[in-house]
Amino acid sequence: MFFGTFLDRDGVFFDTTHFPDVANRFPFQGKGCYCITGKVAEEFGYPSIEVESMRKLPYERILSVSSPGKSLISPGLPSKEHSSPKN
Repeated sequence: MFFGTFLDRDGVFFDTTHFPDVANRFPFQGKGCYCITGKVAEEFGYPSIEVESMRKLPYERILSVSSPGKSLISPGLPSKEHSSPKN
């Protein structure tokens, strides 16, 4: 059995419980962002997530380099010039 502590996208901490069968099928893969599914359980007045599945999410390093008259942005990210307006 394993336990984890994560931050959600709003910066709020939450704890996870990984029972042996789930931990074997969905092991931790180091530091990073994870997509976690499960059910919320409450014990001693404190909620946690009993993990049913978990996968590590890919990430792209954001590079923004400016040079005179030119802006370089890492591949896969839209530049300001090519973004569609929100209105």
